Amino acid sequence: MTFVKWKVTWQGAFETGFGVAAKVGQRQFHIPFISMTAADESEFRMRHGDPPSPERIAEWLRMSLAAWQDGKCDGVVTYCLNKGPQSREFPLARKLFHQYRPAK
Repeated sequence: MTFVKWKVTWQGAFETGFGVAAKVGQRQFHIPFISMTAADESEFRMRHGDPPSPERIAEWLRMSLAAWQDGKCDGVVTYCLNKGPQSREFPLARKLFHQYRPAK
């Protein structure tokens, strides 16, 4: 799946994003990179466009969790996730969080 709305830009001596890139500058330090993805349909639509379906929301969460598992980011935040009994998003998110749980 290709996400054409994502792009890499450089400004100054700093770089951030998914993946491994060449180091810039003389000094290096780590600023934690947290992937944040919306689980609410209206929030998701504003950030990622249409359609804001539960399956598409889960796919963005899966992509973020896979990047975290691969060491490309330091963590994942899923905000506006309805965890109520009528939620269509929560069962998909719960399954993904169990799938990408760190090994003990």
